[in-house]
Amino acid sequence: MSRTCDCCGKFFARHPKIQKKVFYDTAGSVKMITEEGLSDSAAIASEISASIYGAKIIARDIGDVRRAEECTVIAGYLRLYTGDIAGAERCYEAAADSARRRGDRQTRSWGLLGIARVNLARGRPELAQGGVAAVLGRGAPEAAPSTASTFGAGRLAIDLERHAASWQGEPLDLTPSEWGI
Repeated sequence: MSRTCDCCGKFFARHPKIQKKVFYDTAGSVKMITEEGLSDSAAIASEISASIYGAKIIARDIGDVRRAEECTVIAGYLRLYTGDIAGAERCYEAAADSARRRGDRQTRSWGLLGIARVNLARGRPELAQGGVAAVLGRGAPEAAPSTASTFGAGRLAIDLERHAASWQGEPLDLTPSEWGI
C-alpha cells in the first residue's frame, strides 16, 4: 500500500468497497486518469494536482493537506530536473499558494524557493535571487536596492549578505537548511 493510502486510512475504512491501486505518485495518477479519460477511476491527490491537470474534485479533506503540498514541491523538483520547467513552476506556485492560504510559512517557503530554481533554470538569476529573498523574509520586494548581493523582482526581494527575503513585503523566515536549498 502506498503512503497516500496510509494517510487516508479513515477514508478507506468508511468506504471498504473502494479498490485501492498503487500508482507511482499522486499527481501522476491524476494526470493518467485525465489524459486517458477514465470515468471509472479516481485518484487521491491534492487540489493542486486537480487544478494542474483539470480534474474534477469528488471528495475533499480525506488526507493530510500539508503532505500533499510537500509532495507537490517534490514533484516540482522532479519536473525541473527532467526539463519540464513550466510544469515545475506550476507545482511550486500551487504549493506556495496553498500553504499561504493555510498560513504554513515553511511549506510556502519551499514553493517560493522552487520558483527561484525555475528562474535560475530560465537564465533569470535576478528573479531567482528575489525568490530566495522572499523566503528569507527581510527587505521590501519593490524597493530592494539593486546591488551585487541584493535584488528584487516584483513581489520578491532577496538580500544575500543578510540572508533576508520577503514576499509581498512580508518577511519570510528560513532555517539555515532552507537557506542552503
